[in-house]
Amino acid sequence: MNGLKYIRSEVIREKAEDLAAQLRISKQTVTAWESGKKQIPHKRLKQLSELTGIPEQYFLLKELTEQEKLECKKYWLRI
Repeated sequence: MNGLKYIRSEVIREKAEDLAAQLRISKQTVTAWESGKKQIPHKRLKQLSELTGIPEQYFLLKELTEQEKLECKKYWLRI
């Protein structure tokens, strides 16, 4: 599970369509990012980071280590 999908589903616990609505994009765009079919544009990375408090680099990881998963949860809880 890549960074974006993990953060969305396991950390902030939102559906793809809910996250898409917050970013004012389509659900298909979110799922394309999660599947790796499309890269997340820098503008959207910044929005994701501002929305969650989680640094941008975590959204780009193809696979998160257990330590990185804990760090994401820690950043989220700070909001």
